[in-house]
Amino acid sequence: MGKQNLRFKDREVKSVPQLLKYLKKDTKKNQFYWYRGQENARWKLVPSLGRNRDVVMAEVSLIARFQQNATLLLNPRPTKGWDWLTIMQHYGVPTRLLDWTESPLVGLYFAVHEKPKSDGAFWVLMPCVLNKISNITHPYPKYIPHFGDKIIEDYSPESVSSETTTSKKPIAIMGPRNTPRMQAQLGVFTIIHREAIAIEELDTPHHIWRYIIPKRSKKTILEELSRIKVGKFQLFPEIQSIGEILREEII
Repeated sequence: MGKQNLRFKDREVKSVPQLLKYLKKDTKKNQFYWYRGQENARWKLVPSLGRNRDVVMAEVSLIARFQQNATLLLNPRPTKGWDWLTIMQHYGVPTRLLDWTESPLVGLYFAVHEKPKSDGAFWVLMPCVLNKISNITHPYPKYIPHFGDKIIEDYSPESVSSETTTSKKPIAIMGPRNTPRMQAQLGVFTIIHREAIAIEELDTPHHIWRYIIPKRSKKTILEELSRIKVGKFQLFPEIQSIGEILREEII
């Protein structure tokens, strides 16, 4: 693992109230913050496609294969690379996107809901600061680009596959919340360019930090979240979730 450059030193979070206490101290009202929970604190902030040596060619191949098999099933049919990436991410296909949320409780859920034998990590990202570091600027300092925005065209699937020389840092972007799951989770994204650069390993420490969730505290936090109705059905509002919840409660 490369050197992490974090805004604050790691601290442990053992309950929902403790997380909220830390966030109240560490965040400011006039800033945007995004959150990501990871079940294993050892994992880097790199999207699944970043594990491939050639990120760009792997993406070209995956988009082609996905289009081949999914086109008949999609109505309306996507026409742009950004749209295809959104749908692929939703259905679990590896992409250059990394999921984040605007809700700290959603992020906390994903840090504790699986892998009870591993410490989890709750990440806090300042998306506007990340974009400034990565040379994405706008006259309005709180502006975050969206899919199809001209200022991030260099990150589009069409652009990264058309040349091989440039290399850019990860950025924060917003995509359409076009599924119940995306809306429920208040989903947003970061995206890598052609290299799998971990967000926490960028040179500046001003954009990100994390709290460690001890494995022994995961069950307690999951129960606390359940009491305030932050759980599987709220974040995955689908028929399958109802069946899984009932199976766990009754059987």
